[in-house]
Amino acid sequence: MRKILGILIGIAIGFLITILLESIAHLLFPLAPGTDPGSPDLFDHVPVPAKIMVLLAWFFGAAAGCYMGQRIGGWLWSGWITVAILLIAGLSATFMIPHPLWMQICAVAVPILGGLIADRLPGGRVRRSAQTLRSR
Repeated sequence: MRKILGILIGIAIGFLITILLESIAHLLFPLAPGTDPGSPDLFDHVPVPAKIMVLLAWFFGAAAGCYMGQRIGGWLWSGWITVAILLIAGLSATFMIPHPLWMQICAVAVPILGGLIADRLPGGRVRRSAQTLRSR
């Protein structure tokens, strides 16, 4: 049960941070009036800093979700399942709203990088203690 709770809370925190940071990007860099969000050339009109903020949102969302998933779940895979779900969500968004190829690639690479870094943070990686190993 704890593992599932870690995954669910990790996903919730990851999505919350991603949505919050992407919302800030939209506030700082609003689309021009009359811009069609479904237009294939949408990202031609989006400034580079806004695109970078989206990448940062994916990174910090995955990192926080992975970290909290592992901490709460007490299981290494709680964090990585969280990262996988956030990665799939980000990648699907790049297909629903046409993104440039480099952002589609980053939709895969950036959450993995966030997970790897969160995995290495103090207390992030769940290690087997000597007591756990002796009980087997």
